[in-house]
Amino acid sequence: DVDVFSIYNDIMAYNKDEKAWELKENGDTIKYYRYTLEYNGKYLAMSGDNMALVKAADADNFVIKSKEGSTVNVINVAKTDWDEPTIESAETILANGKMAYFDYNYAQLKQATNIYSWVANAQLTVEGSSPVVYRTIAAPDTLEIFRTEYADECLFENGEFLGMTYNREKYNPALYLDTAYVRGETKKPFYMLAVNVEKTDATMACPIDGKADCEHAEEIPGMISARYLVALTDSVAAHRTELNNKFYYSGTKMTKLGFVPAVHHVDTLVVLNDKKEIVVGNNAINPSKFAFRIVNPATEDFVIETAIRKNLAKQSDGYNVAYVKWHNGCPVLTEEISEAEVFNVRKTSEVPTANEAIAAEGVQVIGGQGVVTVQGAAGKVITVANILGQTIANQVAASDNVTIAAPAGVVVVAVDGDATKVVVK
Repeated sequence: DVDVFSIYNDIMAYNKDEKAWELKENGDTIKYYRYTLEYNGKYLAMSGDNMALVKAADADNFVIKSKEGSTVNVINVAKTDWDEPTIESAETILANGKMAYFDYNYAQLKQATNIYSWVANAQLTVEGSSPVVYRTIAAPDTLEIFRTEYADECLFENGEFLGMTYNREKYNPALYLDTAYVRGETKKPFYMLAVNVEKTDATMACPIDGKADCEHAEEIPGMISARYLVALTDSVAAHRTELNNKFYYSGTKMTKLGFVPAVHHVDTLVVLNDKKEIVVGNNAINPSKFAFRIVNPATEDFVIETAIRKNLAKQSDGYNVAYVKWHNGCPVLTEEISEAEVFNVRKTSEVPTANEAIAAEGVQVIGGQGVVTVQGAAGKVITVANILGQTIANQVAASDNVTIAAPAGVVVVAVDGDATKVVVK
């Protein structure tokens, strides 16, 4: 394990040249874990003989050696890695590491080598318990997320994009909180946010005749069909060559957030527009998941954490952590936690619905015996998929009365991206 190295004393070591065992002096074996030290989204690292707060990628590694009581030595061992540490390498790394100390003359945290002979060489202590870093909120629930600086100003669904408003008479700020990843004592729970929520409970159906009481009946897991909030970083990448990329805030390179039709099925979110399946039931960051990082333990105020692409041109490069920032009344992404807006939540009895008319208004979707009928959708793109997101049909409606074959069970029908679910018998 590259995060652990050991100093061995008084052990028997095998000498390959002499083909014999030899005694190494002194008496015990001590394992040291290497840590990174984080404060408010920044990490401790060496800057000359002083300490500085830097980004996670530039963090230094530290060993913490207990002295007496809560007193410790904190030793900077830089970024040395090894596959299999030796006695000599571990001793050398620790001996050459710079020990952190507090310089009272300058009120600064500094570091220096060869200070173990100092009488007052252990000036730092470890106290307290591990704080709760991320907020856990009971889900599912319907909430308003508001700015702590101005509690009347809330996040809301502003058509395609996420907005911020204080006008409750005109806009509905209710958002549905859905669980993405919360497992037992999860230290960093992830959630999803949505509007236009339609729930389908788990059912039993035969794949042949669609009957629930058939001996071949199988369980069809429940699902949630909704317009889910996502950080639009993938949309920015897809339109990166365009002069006016609407997924950036106008005139900037700041990524907006918005709502996409999708189906949450077990641990997967199926985005219907591009038929993309996103795993949400794990502890990895992605643009459809949100965590609430606490910045005030007393009030549980938080910043909203999500993901932004590392490289717009290479999807394989993955994501960096990003935060929701307030910019001219529009929520956008930033990688600097110091720029993030601070929020809190309150429950609401409002139903989380869209604040603008949906594109498929007037369209009717009807489930029948082995078919789906779509009415009033001439010229629109119709996509039919099963609850796993697998496409059954994808076509442009040639008339206002289209019939499409579909298997028995629950299917998701999207008309120009606006999705609904129906039961096919």
